[in-house]
Amino acid sequence: MSARRRSALDCALAANRHIFAVTQRQAGDDDPTQEALYGVGVVAYVFDFMPRHVRIMVRGLKRVTLMRVVGGGMLAANVAPFAESGGDTAQGETLARTVLEHFQAYLDVNFASEPYSRLPHIREPGVLADVIASLMSTEIGQRQELLETGNATARLEKILALMKNGRRAA
Repeated sequence: MSARRRSALDCALAANRHIFAVTQRQAGDDDPTQEALYGVGVVAYVFDFMPRHVRIMVRGLKRVTLMRVVGGGMLAANVAPFAESGGDTAQGETLARTVLEHFQAYLDVNFASEPYSRLPHIREPGVLADVIASLMSTEIGQRQELLETGNATARLEKILALMKNGRRAA
């Protein structure tokens, strides 16, 4: 972990434990410019940090748009709210059930086991889309496209398409 990133993490841990997480276009750049970062990321809460292994466990709180990378002793940025919508509620709920069914077949998982046991109980289509997206094995570009999709129904449709295109043996 670069000194600038470590300084930002230390500052977040000493304050409210919130960080801005954004994906780099090219991995391995310890001092990325704004152009080297995607334009949408998340504000996340750091709920566990294991310094010995340099492992950070976070829970995403909200999507934000990267406005400007701020220079200085740590890697920081100015962000703005990201426009999100639930889409058509009835369509979203129907699509959410379809995505759940396909996800169960896609991974061949039992919803009685962790970490999948809570999935059938998620009622918000956007939240379900985000949780399922985090559990899928997808490329960075595909994950970023899902993150940048502000409409929950459209996000579910994209997840369903990814599962159909990358279908495991069914």
